[in-house]
Amino acid sequence: ELAECWAKMSHAKAVGEVKVIGLYGGGLQAATAVRAVPKGAPISVYAAELLPGRRVDAEDATLFAQVRALGGAIFAYNIFGRDLQWLRSEHVRNHAERLNVDPVVLLLKWVEEQGYAALAPFFRDESP
Repeated sequence: ELAECWAKMSHAKAVGEVKVIGLYGGGLQAATAVRAVPKGAPISVYAAELLPGRRVDAEDATLFAQVRALGGAIFAYNIFGRDLQWLRSEHVRNHAERLNVDPVVLLLKWVEEQGYAALAPFFRDESP
């Protein structure tokens, strides 16, 4: 259960075993649940699926503001899109070429401009 796990994570942070604890998704519902944990630590890091074209809804904006108000950071994952669709996008490639940057850099700069940090996706090595 999330509350029990958060209590243990919070204890580990309180006694100095770890410095940072966070949530990977779950939205406002998960954040509310962990904030209700007695002696629970604040969310240090929250990871959300953020990519160009996806607007942050009011609920996520509220959550992000709450995390940041307590000194936490928001990390964006899946910034290249499903199956790297944004990296392959003609739109992204044209803008990257116009700015003389790699499409990866263009997308990272978009994340940075939005006030987030980026998490790299896992790329499976297909070589034998």
